[in-house]
Amino acid sequence: MPANKLKATQSHTEALLQQLKLNFLEDLPDRYNRIEDGILQLRDKPDSLDNYDDLYRNVHSLKGTAGTFGAHAITRICHQLEDLLRKVHSEKQCFDVSYTDLCLQYIDLIKQTHAGLTAKIPADANSPNTELESALERLRQKSLQDNLSCLTVLGTKLMNNIFQDTLQELPVYITIADNGFDALNRLLHEKFDFIAIGNELKLLNGMAVIAALRASDCVNHAIPILMVTTKTQLKSPTQVVPDYVVPKDQQISKNLIKAVQHIIHLHRGQRQ
Repeated sequence: MPANKLKATQSHTEALLQQLKLNFLEDLPDRYNRIEDGILQLRDKPDSLDNYDDLYRNVHSLKGTAGTFGAHAITRICHQLEDLLRKVHSEKQCFDVSYTDLCLQYIDLIKQTHAGLTAKIPADANSPNTELESALERLRQKSLQDNLSCLTVLGTKLMNNIFQDTLQELPVYITIADNGFDALNRLLHEKFDFIAIGNELKLLNGMAVIAALRASDCVNHAIPILMVTTKTQLKSPTQVVPDYVVPKDQQISKNLIKAVQHIIHLHRGQRQ
């Protein structure tokens, strides 16, 4: 393709993407108002599975769409709101006034972020926002209720279920990542207290995730890392190794509890 035609095609594509971003921002109030209504409906009928499913689906949809158009701040807000909704649902807790208030605070953050994004168009909409990050951390701490937060990426649904079932009596809130790339992305942008990871993962293996995390300057770069693996020897070109290694054998549940209890003990000691 001639250079002038290529340049014209690129300009057309950029203009189209910019218009799609503007359309997304114009439609955003309808989307977060729908989520806000869903929160209030779930508050009024907390046992309604349909209300929960609709609310979760709308949050998940907004998270994905925001990421597509580069509104990564909104994606991070939706990530945490999703985690909170899953926590309430999986632990069969009543969606009471306190949870309603927490969820509505996330909506307030989306509204504030929307205003900021609108003001910055067409300027850089992804510049660091320390106020947003501080607000997200405060809401995260409220939702944890003194539990430690663990990001889990173990490669299979079976292993994730084993991990959750084994630790259900411990003060740990578990967030599950789909693959190694998803886990690293969340670790670079969200706060966790420790990570439980497998080595055989999709897109990015466990040792690569660990090496990238330790080499970063993100808030999680020094958190404890627990690896669950069948390998007896772990090879890392950067000599970065997990803090705890739990073999996949008949003692897996016992060793998982022992390792996580040690992490909890160390974390509480650091806070005192």
